[in-house]
Amino acid sequence: MQEDTYRGDGLNLYAYCANNPVVYYDPSGYAKNLNCPQPTFAETDPDGNVIYYRAMSQEDYNHLVETGQLLGTTETSISPTLSFSQGYDGVTVQFTLKPETTFLLESIGVKQNSKFADQFYPDMPNTYKGWGKSNAQFKAEGNQFNIGLGTGTALNIFNDNIVSISTYNSATNSFTPISKN
Repeated sequence: MQEDTYRGDGLNLYAYCANNPVVYYDPSGYAKNLNCPQPTFAETDPDGNVIYYRAMSQEDYNHLVETGQLLGTTETSISPTLSFSQGYDGVTVQFTLKPETTFLLESIGVKQNSKFADQFYPDMPNTYKGWGKSNAQFKAEGNQFNIGLGTGTALNIFNDNIVSISTYNSATNSFTPISKN
């Protein structure tokens, strides 16, 4: 056994991974890396806008078309992947949002308790009853984080940052823009 010559941190066998070998690994001995699968993030368009998806009832879709705003319910959440949203009944919609939207939601985020969420968002508070009025809820599902928007602050951030909205047609595997009023 010998001292780490790069950092000079003595004989601490776990210093190479910030004393947390469950979360980090360091094959080179020079920099820690997350030791967990990386989540699927929202796609971006050529302008840097982020893209999220949601399946919704015809009634909620009609409200969206009429107002250009997503209606808040206790189950209002968005997904970074089309395939996840396609697993639900209803009209599948693609939202293109301003680039800073995910960061703004993370800044008021709470995480649903899971090992994956704890690894990726270690400093984000855990969810609590009533989160939907003032927070966004980051819920790990598979290798992605779906974001619950609730009915308050997070939903308002989302609606204020909509750039465009499109409806997905599974028969043609294409999107049709709808106008935002």
